[in-house]
Amino acid sequence: IEGSIFLVLEFCAGGNLASYIQRHGRVQEQIAKRFTLQLGAGLNVLHTHHIIHRDLKPENILLSTAACDAMLKISDFGLS
Repeated sequence: IEGSIFLVLEFCAGGNLASYIQRHGRVQEQIAKRFTLQLGAGLNVLHTHHIIHRDLKPENILLSTAACDAMLKISDFGLS
């Protein structure tokens, strides 16, 4: 449709990290370690490309699936 803007997003079936913590309570150490390593790797990519998120919080970290082996996705970079 001419003149329209379309925003295409990946569906992350696991919801966000805040919801995950609410559902599961305390996160097991092995899962927390994997999540921390993934988040660090993602932040490293952002830093390498001189990108600053400015609103990193559990609500802005998405999980690819509801399974414990979910891949984290950093979201909500704004549309500016």
